Amino acid sequence: MDPISVVQAIFSTAVAIQKWIDLSNSRNSTIRELKTTVSRISSILSPLLPISSQSQPSTVVSPRLNPATISCLQDLGETLSRTREHLSLWTDKRSKRVALLSFLSPSTVLDELQDDEKRISQRVSILAFALQVSDMSSGNQAGSVTDRQPSAVSFLASEEVRKFWTQTIGNEVSCCPGKPFCASLSHWLNIRIDEDTRDILLLRLDEFAVGGVTPSSLDQFVGQRTMLDALNQIGVMRRMNSLELASSIANPQTTDLLLIWIDDNPTNNEHHISHAHSLGITVVTLMSTASAKVWIEANDKILRRADQARRLRFISDNARWESSSESGLPYSDFLNLSAGETILRYLRGRQFTTPVLIFSGASINLTHYVLSYLNTGSTWYDDIVSRYIEALQSGRDDRSWIGFNVEPSYTNDAE
Repeated sequence: MDPISVVQAIFSTAVAIQKWIDLSNSRNSTIRELKTTVSRISSILSPLLPISSQSQPSTVVSPRLNPATISCLQDLGETLSRTREHLSLWTDKRSKRVALLSFLSPSTVLDELQDDEKRISQRVSILAFALQVSDMSSGNQAGSVTDRQPSAVSFLASEEVRKFWTQTIGNEVSCCPGKPFCASLSHWLNIRIDEDTRDILLLRLDEFAVGGVTPSSLDQFVGQRTMLDALNQIGVMRRMNSLELASSIANPQTTDLLLIWIDDNPTNNEHHISHAHSLGITVVTLMSTASAKVWIEANDKILRRADQARRLRFISDNARWESSSESGLPYSDFLNLSAGETILRYLRGRQFTTPVLIFSGASINLTHYVLSYLNTGSTWYDDIVSRYIEALQSGRDDRSWIGFNVEPSYTNDAE
């Protein structure tokens, strides 16, 4: 993504979050403080936005947008994306639109948002300092301030991650592209990272497709483990226990048929859901990306067993209205145009191999991303969706739905 696009994306997200909070009419101190912090982003980024004439948009990149500043922006973008998901989850929980989240305490979500506010405040300080250094770089003063430069590395919980980032990537880098990151990680751990592990790792660490790995995403992934243990876990999950897999397949009665459907307006799919129920399939409907992620994490063991037994499938819309108020009215919501790919990256980054079908309408032409993932397709045809559901019930290893904007062929499926 070019520098101008990065700035515009961050600015738009910040403005959307501010409007979202305003529409929620919340008096909660955490939410209001979050809005105040996010508003600082708009003020900082406004001078960086290109000034366009009515006849010709500007493509001139500000000299302040050097690589160090861009990496700060990417880090900030990831934090804002996570915050937006937490706000959606907070709204879902307050409005009780998602009964499946009864296990989740509202205070838990508010704690997450409080942590988000702290992270955003930290990132804004880092960005402001990076811009200050950029402004002074043409003079002799730059060197005198860089020693005092704040860094995202300073806020990491894992001492090992902090040492790794400082010694191999550098404190001044807030977002490292995937290939150099994996090369540095391989050298640090003195191991060879194969291509499959690398791809899975980068999907996991760059969950919001900001263009690289941030210190905070690596820190969150590692947690309280060592970096080697965290990386080995990917290999362990790839080598699923063959006996457990064989047992699940040999005795399908031990595993329910599950269809997880993520859509902001599930009433549009009632005829498909009823059809699935008639086939003995349990359908779980989730209305936001954030709710889906939380529910998937809470039911991880059940879903992995179903995935191994080939008795699990996902359907997701592509563009999704993520609610910002209890009214649930479209004008108070935020249109998430990347909702389909976000949940897909989430599933593949956590090594779910289950089929995923993106069922979209007007935004179907924005679903070319399905071609980059295995066992994935997109369509706007009801007929394809019906066959996809029926194949789950029959246990057929069908592939007719895989691909971009798949259309029905109206021929008998190959057995």
